[in-house]
Amino acid sequence: MLPRDDCLTASLAVAEACDNPSEVARTVNVMAISYGQRGLLEEAEPLYREAGRMARVVGDEHLVAMVEQTWASSRAPGRRRHGPAAPSHQCRALSGVGLQPELARQLSNIGLMYAGLERLDEAERAYAEAASVARACGDAGHVSWSR
Repeated sequence: MLPRDDCLTASLAVAEACDNPSEVARTVNVMAISYGQRGLLEEAEPLYREAGRMARVVGDEHLVAMVEQTWASSRAPGRRRHGPAAPSHQCRALSGVGLQPELARQLSNIGLMYAGLERLDEAERAYAEAASVARACGDAGHVSWSR
């Protein structure tokens, strides 16, 4: 068990003690992400499913979209921390529930992923789209790109 697992277990206990189902779902999602980033998909999958179920129960569409995109990202073939197959799923999940600021941030993250894979043309396109979405919703200060 890593120290971050201890912190997440403590966070989960606090969210449960405070009877905050939305925070419980968010913490379970982060736990799933933690396992997924370490390649422990068998441990991550039930946590993603539970986080998604809890998010739907409390009506947190933002979290539902986040769970769906992070789960898709963790399963993407050829993934290196974040997989190249995940971007289209991320965009579909976020745009369908009116989360344009989050969509801009995720597109920026996709740009980071492509830059990390040294796929700079794709990174530049993702950053440009992120900037366009961010400008449209008045949140352009969070997106930047330079080659």
